[in-house]
Amino acid sequence: MSLSRFEMFSLCRKAARGAGYDWGLAEEIGTACIDLCEQGIDPTDHLVAFLKTGVCRSSEIPTWPPAQKRVCPFFVGCGIFDRGGISENLIISNLYAPILLCALLKRQVGTTWRVSWKNCVVTISNSVIKLEGDPDVKGGCQVSIELLETAVDLEKSARKFPVREPAGLLEFAAKTYVPESEASRARGAG
Repeated sequence: MSLSRFEMFSLCRKAARGAGYDWGLAEEIGTACIDLCEQGIDPTDHLVAFLKTGVCRSSEIPTWPPAQKRVCPFFVGCGIFDRGGISENLIISNLYAPILLCALLKRQVGTTWRVSWKNCVVTISNSVIKLEGDPDVKGGCQVSIELLETAVDLEKSARKFPVREPAGLLEFAAKTYVPESEASRARGAG
């Protein structure tokens, strides 16, 4: 049996919070991971590898367009939405885990996107993500984001949720737990 939708959301949200994101963005990350699972794409390896980079704890203030040495896919997705979308194609260098960005772009209803990097092309239309190629990248890479003028009919893949909780996500999630103490036990905690 695989993880439920809520278990996956909770685990990814806690892992993002444990990695240093605030709770609001951690919620977005949890939702993005569920969106990928709903599209038949297991995001756990991508999320764990990304969180291990420590990009979210960078002291650099995000600029637009992003120009940092290591660029966060969630800051890019939120940046696109905060600006009401994009009016021209966008190329971003040093973007980590671009498949995670695709989950955020999926939420902009009525918009068709093509996102490409290294050996992968992702088309997003009518809330469906079509993945062609290998989305895995080690480190940052150059990503092209195109806004397409017409919608594309895409067939949705079968849902794919992990069978067990990935250890890497559990490690980050554990950072959100309060350490046990005599005082907490006296109040009835675990």
